[in-house]
Amino acid sequence: MLSKDGSLRKIEIELVETSGPVSPAYHYTLRIRLYSEGNAIWLDYTEIRKKSAISVQFVTQIEFFDFEKLLKKLRRLDFVKSNSSADFVGNSKEKVGISFNWLTLFVEPDIDLRVDYLLSAIERNDFGNYSKAVNIMKKLVASRPEIPLAQE
Repeated sequence: MLSKDGSLRKIEIELVETSGPVSPAYHYTLRIRLYSEGNAIWLDYTEIRKKSAISVQFVTQIEFFDFEKLLKKLRRLDFVKSNSSADFVGNSKEKVGISFNWLTLFVEPDIDLRVDYLLSAIERNDFGNYSKAVNIMKKLVASRPEIPLAQE
C-alpha cells in the first residue's frame, strides 16, 4: 500500500447502487467509497431511502489491516486478477427508466477497472465474481459498528 517514498498509494474503490424506476416512495441510493487521503484510508458511506425518510452519511477512518483484508479478498476474484473492466449495461442510450450501478476499483499502480451493471445483472450466472465484489463492499459496511445503517 505504500509507495517507494513511504507515502500511501492512491486508492479509490467505489460502489454505487440506485433503485431505478420505482415509485418515488421506494427510491434509494447506496454509495460506499474507500479512498486514500494523506496517510489514511477513509470509508465514506451514504444511504438514502425515501420510503422511510432515512438519510445516512458517515465518514470514518479504517485501519490498514482491515483494508488489506478487503483488498486481499478482491484480488482473489478473476476480473481483478486480470484487471478487466466489464459492462453489463450495453448501450445506455437505448436504456430508459433503469438504474445504472457501478463498482470502480483503483489501487495504484496495478488495479484500474470499472464494472457497470443493472440490478437485474445480479441474477445472471456470468455476474458471479462481480456479485462477490459487491457483497464484499456491503459486508465491509455491515461490519462497522460505528456506522448507523438505514433500516426499513
